[in-house]
Amino acid sequence: MARKLTSQILCKNWSTKLEKVCSYRYDFLVAANHVDKFLEEISDVSEGIIAFANLADFKRRNQHLGYEGGNKEIVEFDSIAQTLVRDVEGKVKRVSGDGWLIFLPHIQNLSLLQELIDRFYCKREIEIGWRCEATISGLSKRAEEKRIGTMIRGVRLGFSQFHSSNLQTRTHLLIDNIYRAEINQPLELDSFLTREIITRWKCIDCDFPEYFCPHCNLKKFEWTGGADDASEGNCNGCGAEVNFSNF
Repeated sequence: MARKLTSQILCKNWSTKLEKVCSYRYDFLVAANHVDKFLEEISDVSEGIIAFANLADFKRRNQHLGYEGGNKEIVEFDSIAQTLVRDVEGKVKRVSGDGWLIFLPHIQNLSLLQELIDRFYCKREIEIGWRCEATISGLSKRAEEKRIGTMIRGVRLGFSQFHSSNLQTRTHLLIDNIYRAEINQPLELDSFLTREIITRWKCIDCDFPEYFCPHCNLKKFEWTGGADDASEGNCNGCGAEVNFSNF
């Protein structure tokens, strides 16, 4: 379910027109053969730059934007990346649901990685929260809790120089450790390879409001069902049957 966005949009290089049909899917399987195929395509290159880009906290963005909104972001990022590398005879390939491998032939092309981040960057205000209907002994009560926050596009992007002898090793180190990289800046692999993660970055700058029972205000429930955007169960205090829907 797509989330409701407020009318205020604060964006840099945000395009609402997409030339491609949104046929990409977020459930695109992460498979080793996608990586292997890309490496095979550049196997005759003796040296260059290999990079891995990851749309940070994309699952959360997908939940708020809906799958169609998430797919549009995938298409947009892919289009920007393909356009940038084409002019320098580089290559880019989406190898997982939210990850891309990028090959650049020369160290002088590194500025394109920051340009990719800058062109994809966007922030917008978003309304998040929940509505609940709670029923006990035939009596129904409703409640709603919401917050206004800022949702930011974040990209983790690591890169490494390589020679033909260490291309596979450097590539897999990038993919396996990209979660350590900081947001929205291209970083050389060795600079974040052993970086300790203290707190995980979130694409929204406020926390989702905590559920409470409309009848007794208790915040503890026995859950019987639900999905990413809804939860069903019973209040542990008054026993009311609760049905939460998120927005």
